[in-house]
Amino acid sequence: MGEDEKIILLIDPDVGEYCQKLLSILDNHHLIIKTNHRDAFEFFINNHFNISLVLLCHTPEIPCDALLRYLKLIEHSIPVIIITDHGSEELVANIFKMGASDYFKKSRPLQELKSVIASLLSLKKTNIAKERHTINNLYRGIDYINRNFCCTIRLCKVAKEAGMSVSCFERTFKKTMGINFSAYVNKMRIAMAVDMLRKTNYCISDIAFACGFTNQFHFSRVFKQIMKISPTTFKKSYNCSFMAVAGKKI
Repeated sequence: MGEDEKIILLIDPDVGEYCQKLLSILDNHHLIIKTNHRDAFEFFINNHFNISLVLLCHTPEIPCDALLRYLKLIEHSIPVIIITDHGSEELVANIFKMGASDYFKKSRPLQELKSVIASLLSLKKTNIAKERHTINNLYRGIDYINRNFCCTIRLCKVAKEAGMSVSCFERTFKKTMGINFSAYVNKMRIAMAVDMLRKTNYCISDIAFACGFTNQFHFSRVFKQIMKISPTTFKKSYNCSFMAVAGKKI
């Protein structure tokens, strides 16, 4: 398979003349044909990361709606074009609600279908490039957080480092990291505090300020939220455990 070749899954019980014509016009694509929904579904589950586009046939005997819904649940970003000889306004409305990218009657010239496929693949490539660019920008912001979490750190400054608006950064950060900006910063600070409580004899207030908190009360509250124990109790329990182990060794 060539570097620019795209994998297209055709799901159609009729493998006759129409499929042969598709094979002839989709010259830069690898067309994989499945004639029943069960085989197509299993193939999609195992290979969706390699599939660029799906052509899904609809007939009154074998409607497309159930399979379309399953495909979009597994991988929403893959374009699905519904092809049919039996269309209706109700069908068109339903398939677009379920995430179909386009609707194409088999009676139309196949060159038109080829153009639609080319447009959808180009759009998908652009969207992937944009997503990668956004993630790269996000990680610049995360790197800034990791280097500066011990200081006063403002969301607007981090977003600027990432080259994003504040709202875009917050949305992308939560989607990618699974937690929001402030929760991530607090976890970083508490992780450092735990290390300092274990390895130093600094008082709680000094550790709080060293980890970027503006006051000891806020530090203790966040520490307890994350660790389920107060910093004072943690330090005492750790020291007691350490002394017990040290005593056994002696």
